[in-house]
Amino acid sequence: MVAIGVVGSTVGDGTAIASPTLQLSIRADGRQAHANDGGSPETLRVADDDAAGQKNGKLTGDLTLLSRAAQQGGPEAAIATARSRDLATKSDRVQVVVESTGAERTGTREAIQSAGGDVEGEYGNLVQALVPVGALDQVASHPSVQYVRRPLHGVPDAVAGEGVAASGAAVWQAGGRSGAGAKIAVIDFGFTNYQARQAAGDLPANLITKDLCGGSFSAAGGEHGTAVGEIVYEMAPGAQLYLICVDTDVDLGLAKDYAKTNGINVIAHSASWFNTSRGDGTGTASSPNATVADAKNSGIIWVNSAGNRAQQHWSGTFSDTDGNGLHNFNPPGEPSDNGNTVFLSTNQEICAFLRWDAWPTTNIDYDLRITTSVGGTLVAQSATLQSGSQPPTESICYTNKTGTSQSFAISIKQTNASTSPLLDLFVTPGPDLEWQVAAGSVTEPGSSPNAMAVGAVCWQNNRLEDYSGRGPTIDGRIKPDIAGQSVVSSGTYGPWISCPANANGTGNFSFNGTSAAAPHVGGAAALVKAAFPSFTASQIQSFLEGHALDLGTPGKDTSFGAGVLALGALTDPGAGLVPGPSDQASVSISDATVAEPTSGTTTVNLSVSLSAPSAQTVTVQYATANGVAPNGAAGSSACGRGVDYQVTNGVLTFNPSETTKSVPVVICGGSITPPAETFTVSLSAPTGGAVLGAHPAATVTIPAANVPPCRTTLSAAVPAGSGALPVVSQFGCNIGDHIAINPGAPTEEREIITGFGSLLIDQRTKYPHSAGEAVVRLAITDDLWRPIAPPEDDTDKPRKETEEERQQRRATNRSNRDDEHTEGNVTAVTCDADPPTITIANRDGLVDIHLLNDAMPSCASARVGDYLEADGEKQNEQAYDASDVTLHRDGERVR
Repeated sequence: MVAIGVVGSTVGDGTAIASPTLQLSIRADGRQAHANDGGSPETLRVADDDAAGQKNGKLTGDLTLLSRAAQQGGPEAAIATARSRDLATKSDRVQVVVESTGAERTGTREAIQSAGGDVEGEYGNLVQALVPVGALDQVASHPSVQYVRRPLHGVPDAVAGEGVAASGAAVWQAGGRSGAGAKIAVIDFGFTNYQARQAAGDLPANLITKDLCGGSFSAAGGEHGTAVGEIVYEMAPGAQLYLICVDTDVDLGLAKDYAKTNGINVIAHSASWFNTSRGDGTGTASSPNATVADAKNSGIIWVNSAGNRAQQHWSGTFSDTDGNGLHNFNPPGEPSDNGNTVFLSTNQEICAFLRWDAWPTTNIDYDLRITTSVGGTLVAQSATLQSGSQPPTESICYTNKTGTSQSFAISIKQTNASTSPLLDLFVTPGPDLEWQVAAGSVTEPGSSPNAMAVGAVCWQNNRLEDYSGRGPTIDGRIKPDIAGQSVVSSGTYGPWISCPANANGTGNFSFNGTSAAAPHVGGAAALVKAAFPSFTASQIQSFLEGHALDLGTPGKDTSFGAGVLALGALTDPGAGLVPGPSDQASVSISDATVAEPTSGTTTVNLSVSLSAPSAQTVTVQYATANGVAPNGAAGSSACGRGVDYQVTNGVLTFNPSETTKSVPVVICGGSITPPAETFTVSLSAPTGGAVLGAHPAATVTIPAANVPPCRTTLSAAVPAGSGALPVVSQFGCNIGDHIAINPGAPTEEREIITGFGSLLIDQRTKYPHSAGEAVVRLAITDDLWRPIAPPEDDTDKPRKETEEERQQRRATNRSNRDDEHTEGNVTAVTCDADPPTITIANRDGLVDIHLLNDAMPSCASARVGDYLEADGEKQNEQAYDASDVTLHRDGERVR
């Protein structure tokens, strides 16, 4: 999905601004680079403070800053400031949108032209233009001008497709329903390599293109639109497909007019437009919401992504419990926190958007700030004046040019407020916010009652994606309206690999996001329109919602909407379809609990059921997967140390009239007693007209047995304070075992034993204690060999790699290598040996890693307790010649 907001001058996920001669610095993600040309953080702080003190009621805060820079330092200084604020420039001019006081734009055009500006485009009461940086105040002061702002631009969110079968579209196509007679348009921000995708058969030869983005239709960085078009074509191959490229909100209105003129029935728009309305479908006559409303009134169903902001949204009312003028994000009773923290790597950019419920114009004034978490240095600020005639919004982008990866705090400053309206804060493209509120995270125009908003589930298991926008809307309506299939294969983005347990696409190179979900629903809408030509936009939406497979809370809910897209069976291709509840058979699998035997094996049979008998053969794939740490069970092809179950996968076949089958899984026995563990068995890729049901994945629980675990007690005299317990020996535990370290406090820290003789642990226990004797009880908690990261604390630091991410990375690494691979925890480092050697502990015991050639620099970086992965050649069970070594510490790569 692509998010749109007042941020940079780009097209889609990365082409240049509409005019090809604009001087932009374009980053790899496609947006204009924030180069901080305007000066050092201190210089920016002074400039931002100056802008905050000289607000202009007819210019946004960033344009006010630009105007002051032109007055004080001339055009060159102003252009440098513009580039540091992601403003598009050409020579000594900056690209802006000028809002007219009424629908008549003549006076506005005259104001622009008399100031030496050029008009680029017009829609509604909006005029897009290039204006000299020194003439911004002149244009703003004209009586025909209501407001001057930067244009709205695209920011990418997205992070044979499987969604065709999963949605039931394959059955329709097989029955002769391909969408022929319908017209569907993809409105996006670029269509890079679309001709190559045509040649590959992923896009039709007869597609129609419309360039409203100034010649950047197929420029580099616009892959997002191409991928969206691929899905639409897969779903409705017989429909006439249009690809319309836009850049700004002005272009979006013109694209809608083009669709009306050309009789287009369906629009698929995988985009968000931040800070453009209250979130209830209202807005100015030229707003994206008004554009969507006009489309629906003209008989066009507008299918829109719900947004990827569930973890990048916060909502609440202003609270200043510490009296410093800044909002306190912390809940009552917790320590004061004026910043919503994000961690930015060097050169990473983030954009923040703040709106408050005082629409359409307000004198309630808030400012948006970004400061360093350490030291509180102000690095960026949005300080637009709200004096009664301005919208209740602020927006800002910042790139970390400090040279250090570090945490930053996004804060809200109250300048003038007589009431406390609801505040909504969004960030894009990430990272996720420290303080999150998923509710109300559906973005505009998906939140409009005139748009069909689409959330995202993984096509394989119908699991709701963590990022998928949730309702309700600010006026209490249920959004999204439906959920669509995501994490699918794409000619543009690559093949599907898996549906990650955390559902955020980690390790996947497929098309992920509500951007992928929306075109599945858009393509389905084209199929329905072709089958029922007389259907209105509302009837098409009702049909799709009525046939959806209900998930989550029974009935329409604020996570899945009406459920996941499921078109239903094609009952009579000759006479047409009958609207009504879905009559597709769905397949589900039941959870199970099985006791682990003390020796040998046992088998658990998981029940798989078809919701209704089918007249044709139905097949479904199944596969096991390890559970989530810290108590995830581990699988392997054969039982052995650290193996809880035998990995299995295959295909179940339901013959006509059959409705039940089972999946057998072998559970391995063991004498070591772990806590309760889990693993999963997931269904995928049903055929024969069936779809995945409401329970496509089973959780198998291996409960903890009532056998006392192995324990040993160690004592040591320690001084008072907080430090590592000086443990010197242990008995009864084996290398690779997990232990729980309980110093008598309510919480336990989990560690792993990595050596013989002495107790060597990754992170030595730290806790407050009194002087004297300290006793630690050690208990084996898991016989699976793998490291477990210690609990997170409250300090600002990078997010550590999760167990799921680590397992996915290792699996990917192995699949990409032809040579041998080994890994384990470092127990000894001997750099002066010949060759230098690092000793690791894994399930085979102690292994010496001989560092050869390019692997040699790793020796100086390695420490006992690090996690090492090596590629090379195995010499024997205890020796390995490594040509490449990777080291990880606390879940973070150190080399």
